[in-house]
Amino acid sequence: MTGLIRVAPCLVAILLASASASLAQETLAGARQLYGAAAYAEALGVLDRLRSGVPAGSPEANSINLERTLCMLALGRQAEAESTIEALISADPAFRPDQNAVSPRVLGAFAQVRRRLLPGIAQQHYLTAKAAFDRKEYPTALQGFDATLALIDEPDLTAGAKEPPLSDLRTLALGFRDLARAAVPPPPAPAVASPPPAPPAPAFYTADDAGVTPPVVISQHMPPWPASAPPGTARKGTLDILIGEDGSVVSAALRGPIASFYDDRLLAEAARWKFKPATKGGKPVRFRKIIQINFEKP
Repeated sequence: MTGLIRVAPCLVAILLASASASLAQETLAGARQLYGAAAYAEALGVLDRLRSGVPAGSPEANSINLERTLCMLALGRQAEAESTIEALISADPAFRPDQNAVSPRVLGAFAQVRRRLLPGIAQQHYLTAKAAFDRKEYPTALQGFDATLALIDEPDLTAGAKEPPLSDLRTLALGFRDLARAAVPPPPAPAVASPPPAPPAPAFYTADDAGVTPPVVISQHMPPWPASAPPGTARKGTLDILIGEDGSVVSAALRGPIASFYDDRLLAEAARWKFKPATKGGKPVRFRKIIQINFEKP
């Protein structure tokens, strides 16, 4: 029986080591499991390895460093915990732990570090923004002044923000922010789809076009068929005329000859014809008119 009692502590130690080994996964979740099992040193080792190569200020780095802080505080390594918080706040001044996920002790440690660091970070933001302003890089300067004011307005700085030097820094940042904002050109107006261009007006209209009022004859003298013309059958033809906006005939042409002794007389006379011009939408327009010529046999 005594032998069994002596073996029991060894068995417990082996089981605990096995449990720690199974929890010691090289992941953030594994490190949290180790922390929950009170294996603070083992959890810290995993976290130290995980943070290698992770960009400072990234959400992953912030989570890892917060867990490292918890482990250090649990191990009583107050100075190292404070140094880790300083590095975390310096990389991401806006970071603050979830008050529902950590103890008041941890929240207090973060608040203390933030009160110490944020004024200097705000001052650095202001100097960077002012340098951009002096270079006339107004959009960059505007962002920097806004960041400066956001840091001064942090709840952890509520009391100090009402006194110099933070109150003076606020006044400077506000003034230069307004100047930078006024100097930033307004964004371009959103492109407005322009209506498609109206189709070009035709060179002339015809009787087939809708909305066109045809021309009205004012004078249209037709030269008579000469009595001396050789006897024969009736002569027919088609006269194509273009009437201008003023009602005069711009051009006249026969689609086919009628008679050599008559064609020139007809074209010369057509050039003198006069019309009340065609209109479309109340405005005079050019109009192409087709006239059928038909002379009966004398």
